[in-house]
Amino acid sequence: MGISIAIDSDGTPYATFRDVSASNKASLMRFDGSNWQFVGEGGFSAGIVRGLVNLSFDKNDTPYVLYIDDTSGKPTLMTYDGTLWKILGTPSFTSQEVTSASLALSPDNIPYVVAGHTEAFAYKFNTSASLSGPSEACEGATVTYSIPEQIEGATYSWSLPLGWSGSSSTNEIEVVPSNTGGTISVTSTSGCGTPFTSNKNVIVDCTVTSLTKSSDENETLQLWPNPTEESLTLQALYKMEEVIIYNVMGKEVFRKAVNSADATFNVSNLPAGIYYLQGEMNTVKFMKK
Repeated sequence: MGISIAIDSDGTPYATFRDVSASNKASLMRFDGSNWQFVGEGGFSAGIVRGLVNLSFDKNDTPYVLYIDDTSGKPTLMTYDGTLWKILGTPSFTSQEVTSASLALSPDNIPYVVAGHTEAFAYKFNTSASLSGPSEACEGATVTYSIPEQIEGATYSWSLPLGWSGSSSTNEIEVVPSNTGGTISVTSTSGCGTPFTSNKNVIVDCTVTSLTKSSDENETLQLWPNPTEESLTLQALYKMEEVIIYNVMGKEVFRKAVNSADATFNVSNLPAGIYYLQGEMNTVKFMKK
């Protein structure tokens, strides 16, 4: 069955495996204390998995999964960005078929892979140009995407989803999304002429949020401003003992005692992205810019 298990920094167990219910593709599940839940889509690998599926976490608890594709016989490395699974580097990246592969991450979040058959080869993945920015955005709300600045003299070429506006020739870009999502990508070319392209799939979805305080007095929990950069203000029709904020992977990132029907607190230290604020009776989705 090819099962691998790993524990994140909070002690939550995760298991990755060849999923027979998903055409023998790779799946990852986490145990929430009561049940096993899929992380992202089940059967996320592009092809059928051969043998053991490797699992490891970086220091930010981002999962990385390494598997051997049954068609090519070569390994592929994937990671979960909080919304979607994406391939790191090139799929089936070795020059020849392998019978085994193993994965480890360095303290600075660099994936290393050892793979081989009669000979073993070590591979270091270049993650320095990983594209950062939210995986979910709101139509008309300006968001920023960037990659770490490359070597001196590097050039940058950005590509945006259909209908989005924004332009840049640097390693950072401000964009205004349209009403549809898609893939934003940047290609950086160094002085030696070697290009590196980084992609991020972005969903446009703000169906449960509003940009200002709602005028509907029947809503049990209101939150504004949304999106926010620094602070959030809450107003409820009931007394809240505490509020909890979760990221899109279901991991708790903020908890605060309230003991009131109203509260304002600072969220400026949260990375940009989509979050879920849980009150006593319901949950509200918001975006941190």
